[in-house]
Amino acid sequence: MRKIKHLIHMSLDGYAAAADGNFEWMAYNNEIEKYAHDVIHDTTEAVIWGRNTFEGMRMYWPTVPGNPGSSPAEVNHANWLNQSNKYVVSTTLKEADLGWEKTMLLGKNFAEEIAMLKQQPGKDIVMMGSLTLARALRQHDLIDEIY
Repeated sequence: MRKIKHLIHMSLDGYAAAADGNFEWMAYNNEIEKYAHDVIHDTTEAVIWGRNTFEGMRMYWPTVPGNPGSSPAEVNHANWLNQSNKYVVSTTLKEADLGWEKTMLLGKNFAEEIAMLKQQPGKDIVMMGSLTLARALRQHDLIDEIY
């Protein structure tokens, strides 16, 4: 059975995002980047996001490979994302809104759908950020590890 790994940047007192959703408070450096990539690139092959996190990711990561200012680590991560299956939990988005190859929409029955994804063969699945979704998945006991 595959695991759901939740990768979240959080302070010791539980702070994970500013009130407006920005992440400018977060420390991020080469060491943290390497850790995050080590956790997910070798052991996972799919990602789950809530709508808000997905929309931010979709706007940024597909642009990285063609951006000459992107670091090798960013390009590596962008390529990993592009090759991975991406699952988006939303009741407001439509399939036509996704606009990123290998992206699938999960709706009202997302907990059942994610439980079924965990039963499929393959590497683990990572969930990045997505605090509202994380709360819901914890209520259904679907998160196996938190990083």
